[in-house]
Amino acid sequence: MSKKIQLIIGSTRQNRISPAIARWIEAQVAKNDDFELEVIDLKSVNLPFFNEPTSPSMAPGTSDEAKAWSAKISSADAFIILSAEYNAGYPAPLKNAIDYLKSEWQNRPVTIVTYGYGGGVSSAAQLKQVFTRLGSEIVESGVAIDIGAGLLNEVGGIIEPATGLEKYDELLATALDEIAAYEKVEALAVA
Repeated sequence: MSKKIQLIIGSTRQNRISPAIARWIEAQVAKNDDFELEVIDLKSVNLPFFNEPTSPSMAPGTSDEAKAWSAKISSADAFIILSAEYNAGYPAPLKNAIDYLKSEWQNRPVTIVTYGYGGGVSSAAQLKQVFTRLGSEIVESGVAIDIGAGLLNEVGGIIEPATGLEKYDELLATALDEIAAYEKVEALAVA
């Protein structure tokens, strides 16, 4: 049985490079028959700023957007979070999308792919902290793409994702292997 992975694109700004990186991730995931990939671009989802009457740790969201987002995320077995690093953090739309939910993230593997000058490691560290608090299983083999290493062209796009990102192929393959090996452990009910 294949695992459904959702690739969540966290940057929504104009002229972002995340769609090119997402295409590279899609090509890598397609090499493994164990996975079914769904790409979720937060720019298309366009969740309103979180303003539910209660925290998701207290009760599920009541708005149509919250219910639809919950159903979408609940359908996945694992997640790849693709995030830019802005000012040593991750984008607000991604934080907003994460904060809509709680139980939907629990007991599922999450691998984090960040990009930025220096690889987006501050963004990755923050995302690991958040997903750990939410009860996700962090896949330690994340990918930190350094865009300062001759990866961008003169207009700020990736020169050629397939070849420009190939040095990260093995890291992503290792993360995918960890997702494939993950077996969900159901909480045991205590009588």
